[in-house]
Amino acid sequence: MKKNSQPNLQEIFIASSESGRVTIEYHSPLNYTEIIELNSNNNFQYVNRIMPTDLASPLNEIHNTAIVISSEMDIFVQANKAVPAVGDGYLALPITEQSVSFFLACYSPGIQTPTFSIASPFNDTRIWVSYVRGNSSDSLMNLTMQANDVYQAGSSDFDYTGVYVASSQPIAVFSGHACANVPVDMDYCDHIVEQVPPVGQWGMSFIMASFYGRPWAVGYWIRVIAQIDTNVTYTYQSFDANNNPSTWSVFRTVTLVRGEWDEASLEGITVTNAIVVMVNCTFDCLVMQYNPGAEVLNDSGPENTDPDPFMVTVPALNHYPQNVRFSTSRHYLYETDQECFNGITIVAKTDDVNMNKVYLDGMPLISIGN
Repeated sequence: MKKNSQPNLQEIFIASSESGRVTIEYHSPLNYTEIIELNSNNNFQYVNRIMPTDLASPLNEIHNTAIVISSEMDIFVQANKAVPAVGDGYLALPITEQSVSFFLACYSPGIQTPTFSIASPFNDTRIWVSYVRGNSSDSLMNLTMQANDVYQAGSSDFDYTGVYVASSQPIAVFSGHACANVPVDMDYCDHIVEQVPPVGQWGMSFIMASFYGRPWAVGYWIRVIAQIDTNVTYTYQSFDANNNPSTWSVFRTVTLVRGEWDEASLEGITVTNAIVVMVNCTFDCLVMQYNPGAEVLNDSGPENTDPDPFMVTVPALNHYPQNVRFSTSRHYLYETDQECFNGITIVAKTDDVNMNKVYLDGMPLISIGN
């Protein structure tokens, strides 16, 4: 892990495509409420950097530390740890009636701990956390949480991937790792985190591409988690120098029971041009994609950098949106903002791209290039 003496700065980015009011409630240790207006004057976006307060809750304790964001229109919310070398972030998901049933996605134990967090918007919310495999289930903990409570768990010898979380009222669930090595025996480690979608928002078909700036077939460490017994098929499609696609080739098939997960990579596949991966499940599943550590990339990241691990939730094809608004990452170093090497991966139908149906900042994607 790379050491950094900068404070643990937390950044919240909020954006919308329409005007309206947003309320941000900060609980302990900040304890204040902020109301903002998103409109054309601020380009429908807002950034708040909380410094240098560390808002992390101690492990295995309940604390009233939640940040609650509500709005009168649809918004995009991203939370970042704006620190060089050890930064990460996640897309915040809205809490709905479906937010009562989850399976966690973390990573294997290493020099630091896999973790998960639960945030409760309501009083007297009962939480059940259990280890399930097929028809068997073992209780790990039961909690009762009040409004704006946060509980964070961590274990130095247990990968929480596949652990089941259920609640009596809607909650928010986050999972990740304090400093994960991806894969487990390769340097360097880094903090990874995602907000976990409830099982009602999972899907059956997923497409992945290599992360920006990584060599083809390097940016693929994939975990698939099952909420019920399912067959999983991994296939890939490669492209030649003229972007002509090959036929789809199966490179792995597995059968998973409820709560079980599988990890796959493309280490054994050699390609020199673009490659995409598809995962198909016979029942709704959750798919995570992990960026490998610097030792795997070997100075082959963007601008010859060595990016550390991170993970992303891969959206199922049936959850693809038509319009997306997002932020790029920055970090705070020596009291100034520093831009990161930012990349974007867009998955769309080839015909839609060729027919100028896909735009990035108002420009047809086909005119921008790779």
